[in-house]
Amino acid sequence: MPTIHPLQELIDAHDAVVPLLQNIPDDAMDWTLSESEWSLRRVIGHLAHANDFYVMIVEEARRSNFSSVDLNQELQGKQRMQQTDDEIRAATTVAALFESFERAFARLLRVLQTIAEHELDAVFEMTERARTKMTTLRERVFAAAVQHFAEHTPQLTQTLARWQAQQQ
Repeated sequence: MPTIHPLQELIDAHDAVVPLLQNIPDDAMDWTLSESEWSLRRVIGHLAHANDFYVMIVEEARRSNFSSVDLNQELQGKQRMQQTDDEIRAATTVAALFESFERAFARLLRVLQTIAEHELDAVFEMTERARTKMTTLRERVFAAAVQHFAEHTPQLTQTLARWQAQQQ
């Protein structure tokens, strides 16, 4: 059985969530059942922010010639993540949220499409908070991004369903 390229897995994960995002009413984007739960805006923003985060990992791995990435440092990619966060906060419609989400995903795709086969499994050290571990772009970017979509898609679905139930 042929294996699916990790880029196609990511595109499939993205494509699975798009119809859900396109059907969120504007009135639902900031609704939460309780203060401890995330709104749809927050989940969408988190996914968009993560796409920029993955771009930063690729850029930093390449910048270090696949030796090390220290996410505790002040990195250029953090500015891009902040800009995406600001766009998400400023959005007044779901359409604007979706546009920001799609821009971040398009940036990620552009970068991932340039990854050579030898870069995909090049091992590098990555430090995040107080943890340092060896990883690869296949593991820390491709697989993590697919898993991230899978983790938050049910959250979006459940939050929207609870909002709809509240409207009745």
